[in-house]
Amino acid sequence: MISDEAGGIGQYLAHLGDCQELRWSSLGTPRLDATLRDRITKGVEEEAGQHSVAELAAESLSRCFASSGSEATAELAEGAWA
Repeated sequence: MISDEAGGIGQYLAHLGDCQELRWSSLGTPRLDATLRDRITKGVEEEAGQHSVAELAAESLSRCFASSGSEATAELAEGAWA
């Protein structure tokens, strides 16, 4: 599952979830409890489909290069995440 991969949403929430909750404090009283973590993880997995974190990162990087007019290719973007 993408959420279990290095760089996945599950790893992010496990590592930085408490800090994320602090950033949300200006919104009132949000709680990053197990239910919300599960909802976020499931939502990311639905959006990602069968793509790995590396594939999604390479696609994002490739789009960034394309929009900036850079001559970098998707292969270079993929190499950054290998």
